[in-house]
Amino acid sequence: MYQFTSSSMLILERCIDLAKQRNETNQWNQKFSLKSSYSNEFINNLDAKEGAQLKELNYAHEEIILDPSINNEQKYKDILTDPIAYIDVILEEGSLDNILLIFLSENLTDMDVERLSGHILEDRVNLRFIENFFTYFLPNCFKRENSRLSLDLLIRAFKSYPAKFHLLLQRTLDTEMDCHIFQEFTSILTPQELSAIMKSFIEFDLSVDVLIRHMFAFVSCYKSCIKDVKINNFVVVKLNEAAEKCTADKQYGRLLLTYLQNKNDNFKLSLLKRIVDNHRSPFKRPCLNMLNELVKRNE
Repeated sequence: MYQFTSSSMLILERCIDLAKQRNETNQWNQKFSLKSSYSNEFINNLDAKEGAQLKELNYAHEEIILDPSINNEQKYKDILTDPIAYIDVILEEGSLDNILLIFLSENLTDMDVERLSGHILEDRVNLRFIENFFTYFLPNCFKRENSRLSLDLLIRAFKSYPAKFHLLLQRTLDTEMDCHIFQEFTSILTPQELSAIMKSFIEFDLSVDVLIRHMFAFVSCYKSCIKDVKINNFVVVKLNEAAEKCTADKQYGRLLLTYLQNKNDNFKLSLLKRIVDNHRSPFKRPCLNMLNELVKRNE
């Protein structure tokens, strides 16, 4: 079924109006036109009904509706031309699977990524879409060499959906995103917000390899956050898991010293003694001194 575009509606209405104006003095009309058997009142009522239908049609064209017969490749290319105009399509399909979101993350310009992400993060959309958006779209975008955009989106995502941020954080740290971006991100957060980040690490169980790669940011995050038993227990577990790979790592030594400085009980002191004994960075001596103080304090 053919439909007129919104830009053609004014011309269409003008043509219809002209067609309704019957010129009785026109010789062609007198000889060939059909004589209506309907009353003027009936025709006027019909005209009013047609006018209302035209207004409804014109209004409907303000929203873009994709023809289901168009294949996905062409449909996705159309969306690339103006993703905001197709926002309803993106929200619907992005809630069902990750295909469109991955395509957009790989093909949108940086400017359109910023526009689309801003539109989504400023509005309240369904959480199923946000889960896919955080898991597939944004982490792919963070692989680009645009640190300003990545940092801005990381901050906005955390502020808009803190309860779902662990999904984005896990995938982001696993990608090739520049480590300095995460360092900058943690440097601007409050102690309460840093505690939330630490609890996200606990929730998805930060792997040793990712911890080592982002050790500088992890140390800063732990040092400045509001600590509790759960966070401290998580840190000592990660210290143990990473000990063998980080025997001479300075940032690991900083983390070990920071943990010991914030420790007030005798929990896992024997494990910590073994870790300190095997460590070889310049932080070994201050760690050993701190450990000896803890042992004396808990005798």
